[in-house]
Amino acid sequence: MIPYLRIVPEKLDVSLDDSAHEFWRVKIYTLDRFTVLLRNGEPLSFAGKPQKRPLELLKVLIAHGGRGVGVPTLIDALWKDADGDAGQITFNSTLHRLRKLLDEEGILILRDGRLTLSAQHAWMDTWVFNRILSQFDEDVWGINDTRLEKLINQIFLLYRAPFLSDIDMPWAVPMRERLRSRFLQHILRVGDHYERARRWRDALHLYEHALGIDHLAEELYRRLMAVYYHLGRRADALVVYQRCERTLTATLGVPPSRETRLLRDRVQRAG
Repeated sequence: MIPYLRIVPEKLDVSLDDSAHEFWRVKIYTLDRFTVLLRNGEPLSFAGKPQKRPLELLKVLIAHGGRGVGVPTLIDALWKDADGDAGQITFNSTLHRLRKLLDEEGILILRDGRLTLSAQHAWMDTWVFNRILSQFDEDVWGINDTRLEKLINQIFLLYRAPFLSDIDMPWAVPMRERLRSRFLQHILRVGDHYERARRWRDALHLYEHALGIDHLAEELYRRLMAVYYHLGRRADALVVYQRCERTLTATLGVPPSRETRLLRDRVQRAG
């Protein structure tokens, strides 16, 4: 049995043993700082001024899943106020510039009015992240501890921050919330697994690391408080409550929920 959860993301390979990985021409990271790496592993760079609009088109495409996204959806996100055919003309020009920027034939496929980022030539962290979570859905409770630890570390390696967290645009929100929800759902499932097995140290490391990524997830604070309580570390549990209270008040302007306050009271009475 693993003595405690070890978060060592820098040692992991997120290719998931994909035999086609050597054919990736472009790698795109969206769960941290938005980054595009070209075939030589170098970040996308510009000879002149940054190509803002082509990259925004790429981001909107990714925010809608990256596959089979209708052109009207893309135009509405980027050129909502364009009159008549102006939106289509601007889209065509921007797509041409994006293709030149990526410098890869066939990576962006426009067919029947829908745009697709080719999975044969492009690697994207959101795609791999969802594949890892699918493995959890299939066999998380039937796999051994070593495999479970590897999957957890792969999740943390990929999900370093919310999707396009530096972009405050309506089109980014649905994907951001969907990925955040899936991340928290699976972290809590694994946490349940550890807690039922009374593997408190594993649960503690899991929740602490997850809070380092999503500091607004109130349920993670409650789970962490409960773990400290079971370990007999009441003072640490109360420190976690105070941390939760400060964060939610400063960021969202709301106090902790009644459920969280009741847990705090329970910890205090135990003394």
